Amino acid sequence: MASFDDIRKSFEAVSGLDLRPFFDQWIKEVGTPELKLDHAAGRGERVDITLSQVQPGRLFALDVPVIIETDKGVETRTVSMPSDRARVDVSFDLKGPAQRVEIDPQFQLYRRLSPFEIPPSLSKAFGAKKVLIVMSAESAPVYAGLAKAWSRDGVETVMDSQLDALPADRAVWVFGAGNKFAPVVAEALKTYGASLDATGLRTTNAMHEAAGRSLVAGVRHPHNPDSVVIYVSASSEAAANALARKLPHYGKYSWLVFAGDEATNEATGEWPIGDTPLARNLTPQARPIKLTPRKALAEVRPAFDIERMKADVEWLAAPEREGAGAGSRGLDAAATYIAERFERLGLCAADTRSAWRRSLFPALQHDGRNWSAVAGQECDRSIARREPGFERSGIDRFRALRSSGVWLAGCARAVPKGNCTRALTTTHRASP
Repeated sequence: MASFDDIRKSFEAVSGLDLRPFFDQWIKEVGTPELKLDHAAGRGERVDITLSQVQPGRLFALDVPVIIETDKGVETRTVSMPSDRARVDVSFDLKGPAQRVEIDPQFQLYRRLSPFEIPPSLSKAFGAKKVLIVMSAESAPVYAGLAKAWSRDGVETVMDSQLDALPADRAVWVFGAGNKFAPVVAEALKTYGASLDATGLRTTNAMHEAAGRSLVAGVRHPHNPDSVVIYVSASSEAAANALARKLPHYGKYSWLVFAGDEATNEATGEWPIGDTPLARNLTPQARPIKLTPRKALAEVRPAFDIERMKADVEWLAAPEREGAGAGSRGLDAAATYIAERFERLGLCAADTRSAWRRSLFPALQHDGRNWSAVAGQECDRSIARREPGFERSGIDRFRALRSSGVWLAGCARAVPKGNCTRALTTTHRASP
C-alpha cells in the first residue's frame, strides 16, 4: 500500500522539486489558515494589497489567488505568503485602473471560510446544537405538528410574545407570516435583492405569491453571522406537517417555495454571495466579479448512459402508458418493456425467493421447490401452457404468466418447477 511519502517521492521524481515542506504542512501538521484583507487601494494602473493570516497557532506557506477587475478586463495574480510572516504587502502593475479586488473567490485554497462567503441555508439550522422555534399565538395550531416533529434535545419552542429580541447564541426558526419577528427576515433579505411581505416572496428573478403556497427563506442571524434565522410560512396545517418531513431534505438551499397541502416543491435557490471580507470595491460602480466556473480536476465518465436512461423514463411516463394504472394496457406494455430490458442486460435473480420476485408474483409464494397460492386467494379459471425455458429466470416467469393477457392476481394451484406452467388467475383483464 502506497504512503504519502511514496506519493511525495513520485511527485519529486517527476517535478525535480523538494516537496517535503509542502507535504509536511498539509499532511503532518494541524490547523487551518484564515485570511484577512487588511488593505486594497488603486493608484492609476497599479494596486496595493495587504493580506494577513489571522488563525491561532502556526502560520502556513500559501500561494493565494487574487482576482482584480480593471476597466480593461479581469486579471489574475498570486500573493505568496511565507510561513514566517503573518502579514504581506504587495503591489501589482495592471493593464488599467483597478475597480475591484477579490481574494480566492473560487475557493482554490484550503482555508477557513468567513460566514459571509457561505450562503445562509437550512442546513445551518438543522445542524445547530441549539435551536429556537418561535411561533405566534394566532398561528400556533397550524405549526404545532411541525414543532413537535422537530423537537429534540437542544430545541426550544416559545411564543413570539415571550421575546423582545432573537437570541444570538442559537439558530432560529420563525413560524408564521404574522410572527412579530418576520420583519427581521424581511429586512435581511434586502441584502440579496429579495423581499418578503404578505403578498409573497420576491427573489432576484421571480415573484412567488403567498396564496396557496408555503414559503421558506433563510438569512444570516442579524446578531451572529455564523448562525441563521429561517422563516417558514405554511399555507395550511397539512402543508406544515408535510414540510416537517420534506424540509430536512432541502438543507443546501436558502429559500424554497411549496404548493398546496402536499407541499409540492415549486422552486428553490441559494442567495448570492455578494460582498465578503475578502473583497474590496475600489470604485463606486464596482460589482462582484463574474468568473467562468472552474473545471473539475478530474472528470469521471458515468457508468451509465444518460440519454438511454432519459429515453426509458420518457417512454414509461408517456401518456400512452396510461399512468401504468391497474388493469390498463399501459401497465402491461410497461411491464413487457422492463422485462425485455432486463433480459437484454442478462439480469436474473440469484434466489427465487428474493423480494423482487415476490413483487412480480404478489399472489404466489415459493417453498424452495414449488410456486403455490397465497392463502385466501380465490381464482375462477386456469391457464395451462408450455413455455420454452420457463424456469430460466424470473423475467421469463413474469412474461409467461402475463402472456395470456390477464393480470396475475391470485392462484389456487401449485406451479411445479420444470413442467408446464399452470396458474389460476382472477378475471381482472387488461383494458381493451
